[in-house]
Amino acid sequence: MKKIDVLDLLNEARLSLSGNWGKSALLTLSYVGLLLIAYFVLYLLLALCGMDLDSDATSIFELPIDIFLDFPLSFGFSLVFLWFVKENKSFEMKDVFSAFNNTYYWKSIGVGLLMVIYVVLWALLLIIPGIVKAMSYSMAMYIIAENPEMTAEKAIQRSMKMMEGHMWEMFLLWLIGLGLVILSALTLFIGMLWIYPWLEVTMVKFYLYVKEDYESRAVLAE
Repeated sequence: MKKIDVLDLLNEARLSLSGNWGKSALLTLSYVGLLLIAYFVLYLLLALCGMDLDSDATSIFELPIDIFLDFPLSFGFSLVFLWFVKENKSFEMKDVFSAFNNTYYWKSIGVGLLMVIYVVLWALLLIIPGIVKAMSYSMAMYIIAENPEMTAEKAIQRSMKMMEGHMWEMFLLWLIGLGLVILSALTLFIGMLWIYPWLEVTMVKFYLYVKEDYESRAVLAE
């Protein structure tokens, strides 16, 4: 089984982004900005309707944005970085909307919903099993991106198989990512405009490594 050096992976991702930091930061800003605008419009409408914005009921109205906008946008964002790493394709804002078509839209929603449901159900038992399962499912979006004909359930199952033997490495990557997010608080989280693309490229490279390892193991098993 091929082991992954997380620090080397982060360094590879940093080098890959050389000359593209500005574009990747702008892409991140655009992605976050679209979501903020959507939530602002929602809260404005709720306020005009006289609803108490401090009420827990407002979270119900956020669900359509989370499901029908955030899931496809998040998928498109990941797809942009997958193309960047695999095909050296430049960052373009329109590509963030690449999931808003018949090929990816419902698949991105299906995978996102299933992952959330499964993780929440495991987390109801204990927090740690929920975290473990979240790591185990983490390759599903990239799998669907490369295999749009695959069902959401099958993508999650394949992600679990891909992640066998690589959970500790993913844990280390998430731990480093969390540390970088905490450090970005020193910049009022403005630093996330660069940290987010860096982590996203690292995740894509991680996916390509575990995919190669999974395919190698499948060949040996034949």
